Amino acid sequence: MIATSTQLKTHLVELQERSGMHHPDTYRAWNEYIDALVAENQLDAAAAEFSALLTVQEQSYGKKSSETIPLRRKFANFLYQAGDVRDAGTQFAVLQEVAAHNLGPEHLETLHAQEQVAQCLNRLGNVEGATQIFSRVYTSRRHVQGKDHPDTLTSWAHYTVSLGKTGKHKEALAECEKLLPRFTAVWGETDERTVIMHAKRAAALHALQRYDEAIEEYEQTIESYVRVFGPADPSTFKIRNQYAICLSNAHHADAAVAHTAALLDDSRKVFGPHHPKTLRYWNSYAAGLANQNELEESLMEFHDLLATRLELFGENHPDTLHTILGYAKILDGANRHEDAAEFYRALIDLVIKDRGENHPDVIRLRTIYARSLLAAGNYEKASTEFDLARRAARDVFGETHKRHFVIWSQYATTLVCLDRYEEALTEFEGLLAVSRQINGDDSLETIELRYDYMRTLFALGWVDDAWSEYDALVQDCTRIYGEDHSTTRHVQEFGAQFAGEIAEPKNPVE
Repeated sequence: MIATSTQLKTHLVELQERSGMHHPDTYRAWNEYIDALVAENQLDAAAAEFSALLTVQEQSYGKKSSETIPLRRKFANFLYQAGDVRDAGTQFAVLQEVAAHNLGPEHLETLHAQEQVAQCLNRLGNVEGATQIFSRVYTSRRHVQGKDHPDTLTSWAHYTVSLGKTGKHKEALAECEKLLPRFTAVWGETDERTVIMHAKRAAALHALQRYDEAIEEYEQTIESYVRVFGPADPSTFKIRNQYAICLSNAHHADAAVAHTAALLDDSRKVFGPHHPKTLRYWNSYAAGLANQNELEESLMEFHDLLATRLELFGENHPDTLHTILGYAKILDGANRHEDAAEFYRALIDLVIKDRGENHPDVIRLRTIYARSLLAAGNYEKASTEFDLARRAARDVFGETHKRHFVIWSQYATTLVCLDRYEEALTEFEGLLAVSRQINGDDSLETIELRYDYMRTLFALGWVDDAWSEYDALVQDCTRIYGEDHSTTRHVQEFGAQFAGEIAEPKNPVE
C-alpha cells in the first residue's frame, strides 16, 4: 500500500525529532514526503518543502557544495513543470553555478543546467538572451561530446529554433540546412526530430517569403507528420494551419480557403466544435473568405463565430475581442462603415476597461475607428478620435515616434476635410518639422507633407505663400526625382489647375 503524504509527514516529523534535521535518513524521508505531495497535486506545499529541505542541505554542506546538486536539479525541474518559470530559471542558474564550481564549466551537468536557463529565458520572452546561451551550449557540446552526438544535435536544434524566434530567419534557414542531413544520418528520415526540423525549415522559408519553396516543404512535412504523429495529433493540425497561412500569404486564396475549410471540419470532428483550436481555425476560415472577396459569406461566418465566443467566453476574452475586430474589418471591407464603426467603438470601450485609456492597443483601435468614421463621411467625429489617438500616442511613444507621426498626419488631413484650414496649417507645420528631423528633407514623407501644406495655403487663399511653396516644391521634386517623374508631374498638374482660379492673394496679417 502506498503511503499518503499525511502518513509520510508524520514519519518525517518523528525522524526530525529523533535523528535531527541534517541526518541522511531525514533527507530520504523528506524527499519521499515531497514526492507524495507532488503525486497528490499539492504543488504549493511541495514547493515550500523543497525550499525548506534545500535550505537545510545548504546549512549542512554549504551552498556551493556538490551535495546540493541532485535536490536543486529536482526542485528546478519541479518548478518548471509547475509553470513557475521565473523561479525555475533562478534555480537552474544557481545549479549551473554550483555545477561549474564543482564539476567544471563543460561538465554535462553544467551544460544541462545552462540549457535549462535558456529554455526559461525563452518562455519569459528574453529570446536574445536564450539564443546566446544555446549557442554557447552547442559549441561546448561539440567540443565535449562530438558534433554528431544526439545531445549536440539537440542543442544545435535549440539554437536554430531560437534564431528564428529572434527574426534571424536567414541564419535559421542556413542552420536548418546544415542540421537536417545530420539528423537524417543519426536518427533517420522518419524520426520525429527530423520531421520537426523539416517543419522549422518550412517556417524559415515562409518567413523569408520564399513561398513556393515553403509550400513544397510544408506539403512534404504534413505527409510526414501524418505518418509519424497521426492525423489527429495537435502538432499535425498546427503544421496544416501554418501551411494554410503560407498559401494565403502567397496569394493562393482559393487553395488557402479550401485547406482551412478541411482543417476546420477535421478539428470539429477531432477536438469538438467549441475547442479553442477549432474556433481559431473558424476565425481563419472566415478571414480567408474575405480574402477571396466572398464578403457576405465571411460576415455570416464571423457573425456565428462571434455569437459562439460570446456565449462560451464572454465579451472580455481576448479571442472574443479578436473576433470582434475581424468582424468589424470585414464590415469595413464591405463598405458598411457605419456598422463597422459601431463595433470598433464597442471594442475600444472593452479594451479601455481592461488596459487603460493610453494602452497601445487602445491607440491602434482608436486609429482604425477614426479611419472607419472617415470612410463613412463622419469627418467631425473622425477628427475627434484622431486627435485623442495622436495625443495618447505622443504621450506613450514620443512626438518623433513613427506611430505618433502617422496618426498626426491623418488628423491634419481630416481637418482639411472639415475646411478647418488654419488649424490644419498649424498641424502641417509641426509635422514638417518632425518629418525633416526623422525622415530627412528629401524623403517622400516630407515631400507629401509639403504638398498637403501647399494645398492648404491655396485653400486659405494665401496665394503668394502658396505659389512660393509650389515653386520650391517643384524645384526639389525635379532635383530628387527628375522632371518626368510622376511625383513632379503631380505637383505641376495641381499648380496648373489653380493657376487661373485664384486672382488675388490673401496673405495673413502679420
